[in-house]
Amino acid sequence: MKKLELVVLILTVIMLSGCTVRSTITVRPDKTVTEEVKVLDDNENYTGTYSIREQISSTLEQYSGVLDFRKYSHDYEIGDKKSGAKIKKDYDNICSYFKDTAFNQYVYKSIDCTEDDYYYEIRNKTEYIPYCEECSDWPRLDEVTLTIKLPVKAEASNADSVNNNEYIWNFGKDAPDNKELYLKISKTALEEKQTQLENEENTKKNINIVITVLVVLAVTVIIGLIGLVLYKKYQRTKIEY
Repeated sequence: MKKLELVVLILTVIMLSGCTVRSTITVRPDKTVTEEVKVLDDNENYTGTYSIREQISSTLEQYSGVLDFRKYSHDYEIGDKKSGAKIKKDYDNICSYFKDTAFNQYVYKSIDCTEDDYYYEIRNKTEYIPYCEECSDWPRLDEVTLTIKLPVKAEASNADSVNNNEYIWNFGKDAPDNKELYLKISKTALEEKQTQLENEENTKKNINIVITVLVVLAVTVIIGLIGLVLYKKYQRTKIEY
């Protein structure tokens, strides 16, 4: 099944109206990536005799074969106001994500990710797919957010907001028709961060080893002192008798 067909299938089946899509992409210092997509709808739109959880679980079960084939893990999320499906997948790097994901084509039909020895560079290859109230051939998504979490500061971006290296783009009903996406990530910065974390981990391990050795030595000394005291007491007692 083509990625576009899968997107339309999943979004059409799960959403009822006024759907919210939240994509969170977490990039680690070792360059691996985890994608988490939440497709949510207002709780009041889930109608019928079955519970919200049962409705979502039933829908996911029907299409679990497709999701499993695409190596997506899936679960439901029940909130106070919105509920829906939660879908996750791991990738080797950020470009692998943009080339393989089935869940970004409701924003752009194509997103280009290129890399060289120094940078990952991401930009929309096609024009933004604007919100359309009357369109019947494309999912109507009132609110769409894409969050890319980086362990380092991006070299450049046109994100709508940035919060502690979290780069957030808002799409959907209120986004302009000329909305664009751009992000540039330094491979060198990622590698330096990975080296820093490995050094910190090694330092922690060395400290733990030193602490363990000191504790063992301390316990050995205490046991030795206790033994010496008991031995001297035994010797005195033996002399008295």
